[in-house]
Amino acid sequence: MEHANAKVLDENAKTYKTAEENWRAYLRGRNAGHDEYVEFAKKCDRFYVGGGGQWEDTLRRQLEAEGRPALETNLVLSTVNGMLGTQTASRADVVFKPRKNAVAETADALSQLVDQILENNMFSHKETQVFGDGLIQERGYFDVRMDWSDHLRGEVRITDIDPTTVVLDPDAKGYHPDEWKEVTVAKWVSLDDIELLYGEDKRKEVEAYASSGFETFGYDSVRWEENTFGDAPWFTAFEDVDNKRIRSLRLIERQHRRVTMAEFFVDDETGDMRMISSSIPKERRAAMAAELGMSIVRKPTSRIRWTASVDHITMHDEWSPYKNFTVVPYFPYFRRGKPFGVVRNLISPQEKLNKTDSQELHVINTTANSGYKVKSGSLVNMTVEELAERGAETGLVLEYNGTKDDIDKIQPNQIPTGLAHAADKAKASIREISGTAGLMSPDTMEVSGVTLRENKSIGMVHMQVPFDNLAYTRKILAKNILDLVQQYYDDTRVLQVVDYGDPERGVRELVVNEPREDGSIFNDLTIGEYSVTVSSAPARDSVMDTTFAEALQLREVGVEIPDDVIIESSNLPNKMKIAERVRDRQGLGDPTQEELQMLQWQQEMMMQQTELELREMQAKVEKLMSEAAENYATAQAKQAESDPQRFAMEMQMKQAALMADFQKARDNLQNKLELARFHTRARAAETAYTTTAKTVTADKDRSANLAAAFARQGNARPQK
Repeated sequence: MEHANAKVLDENAKTYKTAEENWRAYLRGRNAGHDEYVEFAKKCDRFYVGGGGQWEDTLRRQLEAEGRPALETNLVLSTVNGMLGTQTASRADVVFKPRKNAVAETADALSQLVDQILENNMFSHKETQVFGDGLIQERGYFDVRMDWSDHLRGEVRITDIDPTTVVLDPDAKGYHPDEWKEVTVAKWVSLDDIELLYGEDKRKEVEAYASSGFETFGYDSVRWEENTFGDAPWFTAFEDVDNKRIRSLRLIERQHRRVTMAEFFVDDETGDMRMISSSIPKERRAAMAAELGMSIVRKPTSRIRWTASVDHITMHDEWSPYKNFTVVPYFPYFRRGKPFGVVRNLISPQEKLNKTDSQELHVINTTANSGYKVKSGSLVNMTVEELAERGAETGLVLEYNGTKDDIDKIQPNQIPTGLAHAADKAKASIREISGTAGLMSPDTMEVSGVTLRENKSIGMVHMQVPFDNLAYTRKILAKNILDLVQQYYDDTRVLQVVDYGDPERGVRELVVNEPREDGSIFNDLTIGEYSVTVSSAPARDSVMDTTFAEALQLREVGVEIPDDVIIESSNLPNKMKIAERVRDRQGLGDPTQEELQMLQWQQEMMMQQTELELREMQAKVEKLMSEAAENYATAQAKQAESDPQRFAMEMQMKQAALMADFQKARDNLQNKLELARFHTRARAAETAYTTTAKTVTADKDRSANLAAAFARQGNARPQK
């Protein structure tokens, strides 16, 4: 019993030590600049949102006390939205190319698979969110990992992370996560969140420790609140825990690199190495190496350790199941470890614009009631106090004693021209600094279309750096997805992919890792090396609109674009059915079985008619030749005495002309006959193919359903 208790105490001490190391690593990153970043990111967010957030609270209260306006002319919003609009008009087009031990067909399958993964994760929307985080709050992050909540064999899941919760390695200087030693996601969670992520036992352990009165890590680790009906603020002390309850706790998820010994499968021919997964039992590894024709090498390597903790309690501490950090960053601008966004450099000109506009409005307000100079006792129908209150009224009548000079209205100050110039300079500064001057509307309408296009091109050049870094982030993301696919998509899967290259944009099946009878694997995703090419393509809706407009333009200039092609390029509802009906009416649709039989009967009738015409023509020619021979014999007897040589020549010429006409007619009929036979064979083959294809498709569907049923029963991957 004592031995068991000592073992429990040792385990508790170990888990407490791991949690303390995790906390110290978090503190190091937090105190090395993360807190300052969070405060500045919140300020940048206020300048984008506006609504009063661009003024400091103390300055706003001072202006309100003086009766002066605090205006916000939020150009930061329109500037950032212009860049966001440019990004939303494009999408990531990921293409894989075979590089080593890979084939082109599998590379194409990978490209289609990754496109489906991006669609399933609504990547275009999440990318806009991350892109906006980078522009506004200077940093944006994706999280890429496997998820088994909706699929027993796992699916790639892509999420966007709040950038203020990501604590970067303070010693890192590179953009790519492979150059980082660690990355931490620190966020506030509730006890229910802990139970959902790590189970009921961990929730009870955390709650018991925090409520026991033991010292916690402080204000940034546990938040308390009063158990009252009032809206009491949260507390950080642990005294008197009976009257308080846990509001939230700091969950620290830290991925960090460590050097450790690991075993690798090595291909003796190529020298390629792949680390052996820790899930494979050690006694099974040698047998697997023998089956694969490989050897096993043990050597030190850098691996990712995944440690999660809440205060003094370790929630998780294991080797990461992934080759890379799950966090993928986006930095609009990056200068040797110093990322920054667009809003940072727009704050000063925006504050200048707000102050000049507010001052200009204040001057306008003061001109309406500039004041009076009144001689004592000169007012008759009101007092001096009433004049001060009603002096700005329209149609005010003053009755006074004495001369006109006894009451004199003070001339108001004119609006300084420098205020207007200052406001214009602030607006121009915002456009020039952000690089969106060419994308904004011109101040004058007297600008040609050529100039507008040139200005837009210049604006895109100025904004090229944020978009170039976005392309780099896309490439890192695609490479991480490829690693996950090659590691976890190792079983036969039948995926439904959308073929955007097909005019009908139909959904078709994509089979990967399919065993064949000869022992090979069709579309084996687990082997081979691929290069990743990520380009920026127009959004698919924009592509369809452009295609439709170009098709109409080609029709207008005389190019015979078919009606069904134009309909398929349009945005009409049920356009595929409409195009099919148009093809049927024009006789261009796929024939039915009855139509194929009718066409075959017509071809057979044409063949019979052609053969009959050929026989009739041959009979006529034979008759003409017989008559010609008789006429020739008679004429020879009559004219032989006068000019036999001339007569013989004429008869030969007539006979040659007759034979030429006969041969020409015979060739034409023979061609018609061969063409009719060809069409008959083609229609028969098409009918046979259609029937066979339907049969094969039905058999394939039954086989796929049967395989899926077996897979659900016995081939499910356990959750990792």
